[in-house]
Amino acid sequence: MVAGRSTRAGRGAGFELKVVPRKDGTYRLCLFEEPPVDSSASKVSASSLRSALAGWHLQVSEGAVRASLERSGYRATDLRWSRRAPFLLHEVEGMRLDLLFRAVSGLNKRSRIEDLLIGLRNMGREEIAYWHAKTTHLNGGHHADAIRAFRVLFGGGA
Repeated sequence: MVAGRSTRAGRGAGFELKVVPRKDGTYRLCLFEEPPVDSSASKVSASSLRSALAGWHLQVSEGAVRASLERSGYRATDLRWSRRAPFLLHEVEGMRLDLLFRAVSGLNKRSRIEDLLIGLRNMGREEIAYWHAKTTHLNGGHHADAIRAFRVLFGGGA
């Protein structure tokens, strides 16, 4: 572990979840991927924003977010709008949340989001890694066709 960094998530933490308070008393969640650990101190780079979620999409998905935090060693009650310290997530939980945030953004039907949540909850480590790789590419972008395929397979529609 890097000096000064919490070891809450333990070995394999590659994602940070940050709570960003909003003026209306709600919050936005931003998921960052930490740069790979490099032996050269001169090549240290900042974490990159992978995805974010807010509003009613977050309200519907909040249970899944809290479950991922618990699997990374936090209490579900640690998620609150006033939190300043980032959550360090296990790699698989970071990938799970990245998939969740990308898949539910832009959907309008609550039932489809709930179907995606059930599908993600039942996915194993290898399946999460596969879909995460398919839906992302360099620089944190996403591949729209892969997102659409993921939504069709696990949410019942594009």
